[in-house]
Amino acid sequence: MRMVRWALMVCVLAMLAATMVPAEPLLKPGERLVFLGDDITEQFVYTRYVMTYFTLRYPGAKISFRNAAWNGNTAADAQGRLTRDVLSLHPAVVSICLGMNDGHFAAFDQAACDAYLTAMTGIVDALKKENIRVVLLSPGCVDPERRVNGLEYNATLAKFTAALKGLADKEQVPFFDLNALMLSVQTRAKQADAHFTLAPDALRPNSAGHLVIAYALLKALGCTDQPSALTIDAPRKLVTHDDCTITDLSVGDEAVTFTRNDAALPAFIDSEAAKVLPFLPFNEELNQYRLQIIGLKDGDWKVTAGDFPVGTFSAGALGKGVNLGMAPGPWMIAGAQVAGLCNEQEFLYLARWRQIGMNAGIPPEAHAELEALLKKLDANLEAKEAARERFAAENHTWKWSVTFLPPAKK
Repeated sequence: MRMVRWALMVCVLAMLAATMVPAEPLLKPGERLVFLGDDITEQFVYTRYVMTYFTLRYPGAKISFRNAAWNGNTAADAQGRLTRDVLSLHPAVVSICLGMNDGHFAAFDQAACDAYLTAMTGIVDALKKENIRVVLLSPGCVDPERRVNGLEYNATLAKFTAALKGLADKEQVPFFDLNALMLSVQTRAKQADAHFTLAPDALRPNSAGHLVIAYALLKALGCTDQPSALTIDAPRKLVTHDDCTITDLSVGDEAVTFTRNDAALPAFIDSEAAKVLPFLPFNEELNQYRLQIIGLKDGDWKVTAGDFPVGTFSAGALGKGVNLGMAPGPWMIAGAQVAGLCNEQEFLYLARWRQIGMNAGIPPEAHAELEALLKKLDANLEAKEAARERFAAENHTWKWSVTFLPPAKK
């Protein structure tokens, strides 16, 4: 049964990979990405995963992010505020995830689909006219077991997705079929656990659902880089490394110690979102933080990094290599800190943009004070971005030890 499930995943991913994605990350150092979307994007969850990923994977790249989502938006709503809320931010890249509201939660209606496609075309044209790179995500899916017409509306969303893919093909912009991916993940996860859901209220994703969206967006952005990898041939004291450097290597019969400086760190995935990982190839494709030690004597070995117990592995497992991306370690602490800073930044920008910046009731005599407040908030936003960049750049060097565990006496 497990082989059948993975065969299905391979088929789905092969279909999704047929969509156009850039050969290297679309988002470059020093650039800004703006997230444009509706309720789902305004939840500040998949956006946080993406922000955290880029911060940890490319420390020091100084990539800026702004969330310009608006609860309840259709594509036409987003088009109507594009100049004010997106173009004014001078982004290099805009990711767009719209469509969940455009089908009006009903059976497919061609007029509604045409209106959606017209608005999406207008958004893409306006962005391309300003030389802004565009990434399109289709609408996701609903949980049919938690909505009376769930199957019907998923069929509607699939037709909206097909229309959007046609636009992406025509305009030659990156596109990811989020609808097909979420349906596949949801179906296979429910087969394993009947209570599993990606959307507790049928519509808005939980953390697991948002991790699926983050995966889709990272793939559409052309992300393929893994975190760092290290191989140590213990008998010969030879080191092979990728995106990390090793110093102070000491190899003995019962212990291997070294200092590892990583140029790239694993993504941060919270425990609730991690429940979807058996059905989503996030770790396999985007989160391989590898440790391989060849030639250790048979038995179990305890791995410690920065005084954190990472885990116990057999000599055979370490000889083949283990992925520590989701293992406990100082990188998880660093990731949680970066995720927290990303979350603070998104809420701070929401306050600056909607709660203060759009306050039309401010009388003219207070405009000077308002401008001063907005400048202060902008400075705070830049400080938040600098803090997450700095934290990632400063927390990637740890002392490691791999020690032999004598067998327990019988």
